[in-house]
Amino acid sequence: MVLGMSKVIRETQKLDDALRNLAAKLNVDFTGQAFGEVEAALRELGKTTSFTTTQVTELATVLAQGGKNAGQIKVMTKSMLDLSRAMSEGTADSARIAQSAMDAYGLSVEDSRRAADVLSYTVNNSNQNLIDLGEANNYV
Repeated sequence: MVLGMSKVIRETQKLDDALRNLAAKLNVDFTGQAFGEVEAALRELGKTTSFTTTQVTELATVLAQGGKNAGQIKVMTKSMLDLSRAMSEGTADSARIAQSAMDAYGLSVEDSRRAADVLSYTVNNSNQNLIDLGEANNYV
C-alpha cells in the first residue's frame, strides 16, 4: 500500500512539474485564470484519451516552445494527440514534427487536423515512419 501511494505522489509531482514548466513557457501565471483554462482542457484530454495528463501537458509544452499561445494550444492539442496515437510515436515528437511541417508549409493553427491527417496518410502509405518524415521535412 505504501508503494502504491508513493507512486501516486510521484506521478502527481511529475504532472505538477510539467504544468509549471508549461506555464513558464507560456509566460503566464501558474495560478492565473488564463492558465487554469488551459490546464482544464489538458486534464480533460488526459481523462478522455489514451494519454495521461502529463503526456498531454508535455505535448502542449512543445507547442508552447514553438511559439504557440494558450488559445492555439487548446485548438491544436487533440489533433496532435490523434497523430501521436495513430503513429505510435511519443506526444512530444509528434507535436514537434507536425508543428515544424505546418510552419514549413505556412499552415495555420486551424489547419492542425488537416496537417495531422496528411502526415498520418503519408506515413501509412510510404516506407517511412513519422520520425523519418520529420527529418525529411527539415530540408523543406
